[in-house]
Amino acid sequence: MLQRMSHHNARRDYGLIVILFALALTLCSSAFAQDGQDAELKTVVAQGVGAGPDKAKARDEAIQDAQRKAVEQGLGLFIKSETLVQNLQLVSDTIYKESSGFVHTYTVDSENYNAEKDLYWVKITAKVSLQRLETRLDNLYEKLKIAGNPRIIIALNGTASLRDPEGIANALTAELVEKGFKVIDDEQLIAVRQKDALRLIRNGDIDAKTVMLLQDKADIIIVGKVSADAAERILDDPVTISQKVTLDARIVRVDTARILGAKRGLGVGAGFSAKAALEAAEEKAGTDYLAKNLRTLLQAVLDPCKEYTVKVTPCTFGQLTAVENKLVESRFVRQVDARFEEGYGTLSVFFSGSAKLLAMHLESQGENGIRLKVVSVTGVSVMVKPAHD
Repeated sequence: MLQRMSHHNARRDYGLIVILFALALTLCSSAFAQDGQDAELKTVVAQGVGAGPDKAKARDEAIQDAQRKAVEQGLGLFIKSETLVQNLQLVSDTIYKESSGFVHTYTVDSENYNAEKDLYWVKITAKVSLQRLETRLDNLYEKLKIAGNPRIIIALNGTASLRDPEGIANALTAELVEKGFKVIDDEQLIAVRQKDALRLIRNGDIDAKTVMLLQDKADIIIVGKVSADAAERILDDPVTISQKVTLDARIVRVDTARILGAKRGLGVGAGFSAKAALEAAEEKAGTDYLAKNLRTLLQAVLDPCKEYTVKVTPCTFGQLTAVENKLVESRFVRQVDARFEEGYGTLSVFFSGSAKLLAMHLESQGENGIRLKVVSVTGVSVMVKPAHD
């Protein structure tokens, strides 16, 4: 009897040991997981301000602004690659729009609403997810490297109230790249005549000849001016400033110099400094402008190809084939159908652009082993002949 009881106690003790060991493993795993999670989080304190007559919406805007400020503190840890450094403003604008996705948790430490000025400010303590931020930056890095068509040049000019339009140009660039456009900057214009053309366009000269000088570099130009109302000091404690920015710009199709749209963008921002208020207003003005003009912009770049007749005369079958192959490789060309008869070639070309642009494109075929000279151009056809050295 005593032996049986001892055996029972041993089994009970063994079971207890197993349970305690399993519990210890669980606690250790949880501790390690928590340590790993904490290592990915950065605790920061940030302030934000929101504006508007709707108190609840103003509070939400203030919290979003504070979250952007919190994410900004985490962002600096990863800005290392040359591509990201060169596009720092673009990276910042893109990341800030997704700031709530990088904030793991936050608490509101203090808040205040000024009903007279319709302003709400908050102070928060936030935990920023460094792992999510790093992953998004990696994705954005790839996007900056491969951001493709369509190509847009932003040609904005300042005014007496806002001499430097770079802030709103950066805000527009961030919006456009996020939507899949490629924004061409001044450094990508190598030819002197193209740089001169862009300077004239910025100054308001959108003459067709001037605009068309840029058609091999861009599909669309956004040209206009930026102005700002005088900054207004709002609160004594904390010191808050309000700023209004206006963007008056036209969307111009480069190959035809046709003005496609010209709706105004407006933005009102608030911040704890004049610079912060201006940056917030510029971002909102850029967002407002694209929201009003995006449909026009997309219609312009998604305009279906037009059919043109290209006559190559006289030519050999080999020369016609060389021209056809080069056209097929062009990103402007959707389809080419060729016919050859007794020393004359005819091409039906579905081309995205004007007949004049197609003619210029044909004259640039030298690298394919054949040079062409344009004989005539109409609205629907181009006649060329092989050029002889």
